[in-house]
Amino acid sequence: MCLVFLVIRCLVFWAGAKWEFPPEVLRMDGEKICVSGRIFKREQREKGPTWYLRAGDRAYIIYSSEWSDYRIGNTIIVTGTFHLFERASNPGTFDSRSYYQNQNIYGMIFPESIKVTDNTIQYGKEWITSLRERWKKELLDRMGDEGAVLSGILLGDKSALDPEVKELYQKNGIAHLLAVSGLHVSFIGLLIYRTMRKAGVPFSGSAALGILVLLPYAVMTGFSVSARRAVYMYFIRMGAEVTGRVYDLLTSLVVSAAVIVGTAPLSVFDPGFLLSFGAIFAIWGGEELRIRLEELKETEENIYYREHRLAVSRQMGNGYPEADEAAQAELEAQFRGFGELSYTGHAGQIDDMITAIETGRAPLVSGEDGRRTIEFITGVYQSAFLGQTVQFPLAEKDPFYTREGILRHAARFHEKGESVD
Repeated sequence: MCLVFLVIRCLVFWAGAKWEFPPEVLRMDGEKICVSGRIFKREQREKGPTWYLRAGDRAYIIYSSEWSDYRIGNTIIVTGTFHLFERASNPGTFDSRSYYQNQNIYGMIFPESIKVTDNTIQYGKEWITSLRERWKKELLDRMGDEGAVLSGILLGDKSALDPEVKELYQKNGIAHLLAVSGLHVSFIGLLIYRTMRKAGVPFSGSAALGILVLLPYAVMTGFSVSARRAVYMYFIRMGAEVTGRVYDLLTSLVVSAAVIVGTAPLSVFDPGFLLSFGAIFAIWGGEELRIRLEELKETEENIYYREHRLAVSRQMGNGYPEADEAAQAELEAQFRGFGELSYTGHAGQIDDMITAIETGRAPLVSGEDGRRTIEFITGVYQSAFLGQTVQFPLAEKDPFYTREGILRHAARFHEKGESVD
């Protein structure tokens, strides 16, 4: 079912992957335009204060040279120069246009004038954005350059990072540490959930609290493809926990991929998509391979021990043992003649009990049989501890009839007798 779902989403992707900006948008590059729309995102970037504007089915990034108190949800009219994002200069390098095209962002506008026409505020998004800005300011004020690094790690905001430091991270191949990945998001969600469960909070309450913290954090850090993957997989896992179902990693991964590709087909070209889903798929594949190898190893060991479970020896004149291969071969031949056991472990006893209930017959081993077995073992301990002959059945007044009596009369072979300073 999941594979069918993914195939459908892939068909949607192939239909959408060929989508390109309309010709009139391509002709707008470098032209002066006037756009009216609603602000849906705000952040501070290397180029300066940045606002994301949605105008109908199109979105634009507004770069400004100075900070203004525009709120998320405000409707504004922007007049300025429009530019398309650059294509990749070489195969395999970052393609800005495809990256933003996947988010339905058509280009960037360098404004000459901005006029607010509606002061409506989307308080939820505005609060999350303000929290991110305050958190970043605290990190920078208290920790300086180290705070800029932590801002990238915790908030995904690298705008305050020194260019030379950022270049060092890139050259050493560890620039991914400065991005909020699905691992960050998953860690926070599972940490909250497991902490609440240990505190005695019910499954549903623990899952709900984890979601209430996880989702705003993912949105605050940019809601990247890897963060979305982690959030969707977390939702599925919590659903399994609350409903008592078994959580399947591969199913969760496929459903998350189908949802992301279905809503944003070009995500499949996003390196974050390939790395995030590729890493989780590799983890799943590695774990499955490990399980299969262990099962194969156990099967081989079972065959080995089945073939070599008997070891027969005879005593030599000097008292030392000597292997008796003839007797061992005879016993092994007799053993093989019995065939394979129908049951091993407790499976046979459980099957017999279920059959007895279904057919109304007495089980092969009744409760009285079990009681007599325990009574016999108790008698063995009593005889060993007290050095006496034991009569069966044990009377109620017998010192070993109860658990308390056994503990009281049990021999302590390693009881502490004295202390040494």
